[in-house]
Amino acid sequence: MMKLGMEPVLGVHMVTIKKNGHPFIIQSPTVFKHPTSGNYVVFGAANIVNEKSTKNQPAVPIEPPIPTEPVTCLDVDEDEWVDESEMNPLDIEFLMSKCEFPRAKAVKALKDADNDMIIAYFKHMGFN
Repeated sequence: MMKLGMEPVLGVHMVTIKKNGHPFIIQSPTVFKHPTSGNYVVFGAANIVNEKSTKNQPAVPIEPPIPTEPVTCLDVDEDEWVDESEMNPLDIEFLMSKCEFPRAKAVKALKDADNDMIIAYFKHMGFN
């Protein structure tokens, strides 16, 4: 897959795919991501989930790992104008609400993460 330009995605423990209203779960998948298109390729054994048996069971909370490195703050002046021309406004709003960033800081975080909102969010949370 790497010869095709796909990059491995580390840290994925489970993938859920819904097809025709039926969820399929892949435990411990091997995941690759295309660096420019945002497409993913997932390898693993898919299991059909019986929704009736899982509806009455309480969800098991998964606690994220505690970051070992200190969380770094982005150095951006809150009043500074930044170019948002090639960014999704919903991604900016998400970072502003979830990370409590001012708009300029959210845009800077997205630029540093190559417009990938998930990477920007996790970098803020300390998962570098």
